[in-house]
Amino acid sequence: MAGPNISPDTYQQVKANLSWYMGFASGIFAVLIYFFLVPDAQHHAIEEFIKGHTSDSFPKLLTDASMVALLGFVCWLLVFIFEMHDKIYDRYVIKWRHYYDLDFILPSLTRPFACEMDPQFFQAAQKNMYEFMKPYYEFVGDGERQYPITKNLLVRFYESVTKYWITQINEILLIGAFILDLFYFFIYRLLQLPIDRVAVWSLILPIFFLLNRIAAEQAKKAVRRATLDEIEDIQRLYPEQLEEAFITLHAKFNLRWRA
Repeated sequence: MAGPNISPDTYQQVKANLSWYMGFASGIFAVLIYFFLVPDAQHHAIEEFIKGHTSDSFPKLLTDASMVALLGFVCWLLVFIFEMHDKIYDRYVIKWRHYYDLDFILPSLTRPFACEMDPQFFQAAQKNMYEFMKPYYEFVGDGERQYPITKNLLVRFYESVTKYWITQINEILLIGAFILDLFYFFIYRLLQLPIDRVAVWSLILPIFFLLNRIAAEQAKKAVRRATLDEIEDIQRLYPEQLEEAFITLHAKFNLRWRA
C-alpha cells in the first residue's frame, strides 16, 4: 500500500490517504472504546479467555494491545477493503454523491448546450447516472486520458474531496460509538455498575457529531468550488469533444438533440 500523498491527483491516491487516516482514527477509536467504555469486568473476562487459549503468563499489556489492534483492524478494513464510507454509507444513507452529480455536476457541465438538449435529459440521467457521468470522467478520471485537464485543478479537487471523505469516516466511527454506548448502557445496568462512563460518552458524542457535520458542510463547499473549476477548464479546453460526448449520449438513450 502506498504511503500518504499530500497532493493526490488520482482516486487511488485518495483511497490510500483515507486508509492511512482510517488506520490512525480507528486506532484512537479502539483505544477509547476499550479503555473508557468497556467495563473492567469484561476486561478481566477477555484476559481470562485469551489466557485459556494461550498461556497463563500472557502479559496483560499484550492482551489489551491485541484487543485494541483487532478492533482497529476491523474498522480499517471497512474503509480500505469495503469502502464503507463511499459504497455503503454515502450510497444508501447520505446520498450526497448521487445528488451532487445530478443537481450540480451535470447541469454545470451541460450549461453551454442547454438549448440543444432534450427536456427529458435529466429524468433519463437520474435512472442511468453511471452512463450519464461518463463524459465528465473522460476528462477527470484516473489513468491516461486523451483530453487531460490542468493537473493543479485535479489536485485541488482531490485534496478537497479527501477532507470531505474524512468527515464521513469520522461520522461512521461516531455512529458506531453511539451504538456501542447504547449497548453498554444495558451491559452496565445488567452488571449493576455505575453508568458514569456511559453518561459521559452520551454527552460528548453529540458535540463531536455536530462539529463533524459543520466540518463536512465546509468541505462540501470546497469540493463544489474545485469541481466548478474543473468543469470550466473542460469547457474551455475541449468544447467540441464535450458536445460530441453529449450528442452520443442523446443518441444512445433515444433523446432528441436539437441542433
